[in-house]
Amino acid sequence: MNHLSVNLAVMCIWMSLQFVISFEEWWVSYDVVGSLLGSNVTLECHTRVNRYSNHWEYNRKVENKRQFQYWAFQQKIILPSMDTDKYYYNYTEYQDDPLEYKTTMRLQIKNLKPEDFGTYRCISQPGVQGQTTQEIQLFGK
Repeated sequence: MNHLSVNLAVMCIWMSLQFVISFEEWWVSYDVVGSLLGSNVTLECHTRVNRYSNHWEYNRKVENKRQFQYWAFQQKIILPSMDTDKYYYNYTEYQDDPLEYKTTMRLQIKNLKPEDFGTYRCISQPGVQGQTTQEIQLFGK
């Protein structure tokens, strides 16, 4: 006589997922900056973002996992690669927390002229999350 014994063990597996939703945070050192004609002035914007949700995008091509940041003034876009006799753009990235990173964007405007005064915007486009803008008003005499 053959006996076939089958043990069916019911296994329950519970999985817990944690989603961290992190919104981009922007701030500027000064939102109104005054300077004299002929001088140089540096504008600053700061951001803190979730590093895993950001990337550079250029012509819809993903370059890396960082956000795309630039300056704009009077319908002109000022990119880091556009350093000229008029503008010097740089940014610094640093990380205090493993899940987010901070960026400081600086735009130096050289040899100020009356046409340089107005509203400058620092803009961040972290991919699918939209766009964030901070404005700095530059005035002088």
